[in-house]
This record gives sequence, structure tokens and C-alpha cells, in this order.
Amino acid sequence: MNRARTITAVLAAFYLLVAIAAVVLAPRSLAHAYTENMVAGFGVDAILTIVHAVIGVAALIVTLKAFPVVRRVFGMAVGVACLGLFAYGIPAAIDPNPDAGFNIGWGNVVVYALTMVAGFYVAFEQSAHEDRPVLASDSER
Repeated sequence: MNRARTITAVLAAFYLLVAIAAVVLAPRSLAHAYTENMVAGFGVDAILTIVHAVIGVAALIVTLKAFPVVRRVFGMAVGVACLGLFAYGIPAAIDPNPDAGFNIGWGNVVVYALTMVAGFYVAFEQSAHEDRPVLASDSER
């Protein structure tokens, strides 16, 4: 298993675990647009739980179906999505607003930053590996 597949497997396990934990541990908070509920340092609301579940399922599919182009698209999509959530999350975590669209805490911000880096790594590591020229000495082995 290469590094990109390992990263997508870790993302799948983590995001599916976070989504399941939100549903199991804070089911009432999923019915409201904003609450003060936190699960293990993560803000919980319906939209974020859906986003986490989608990232987890997509990462699981990408891990199981190791097509390089699919992994590249997944990496770019997750990287850009988490860049947006990270940028939104910093001011939302500094000054929580009950009228905000998402209930984001500092745990979310850190995880989105790490996921953004991981997603871009998955996208660009694949393209760098695939675009490497094949040397004559490599084909003779």
C-alpha cells in the first residue's frame, strides 16, 4: 500500500468515526442549526456531520478503488473543501456566533488544516509519481 492509499484509509476511518460519534453521542444537536454541543473537541451540527460522512465514504471508496485519477480528484476536492472550512473555522472558533451556519470548534479547525494538507499531498504525490519519466535502466530490471 503506498502512502496516498494509507492517507486515504486514515481519512476514511477518522471521518466515519467522527460522523458516527456525532450521531450516537449528540443526536439532538443534529436537529438544530447551531448548538453548543461539542463531541471530543468537535462542533456538532447536521451539516458538518453530513460533510464528515461524505468525506469518510469518499475516502473509503478511493482507498478501495485505487485508480490514480480518482485519488487525484479526491485529494483536490477534499483539500479545497477543507481549505474553505479551515478559513471559515478560524473566525468562527475565535468568536462563536449563535447565528452562524456551522458549529465549528478549535478541534475542527486543526483537523481541517491537517486534512487539507493530506488531501493536497494525495493529489500531488500521485501526479508527481505518475509523471516521472521511465528510464531505460528501469525497464531492463
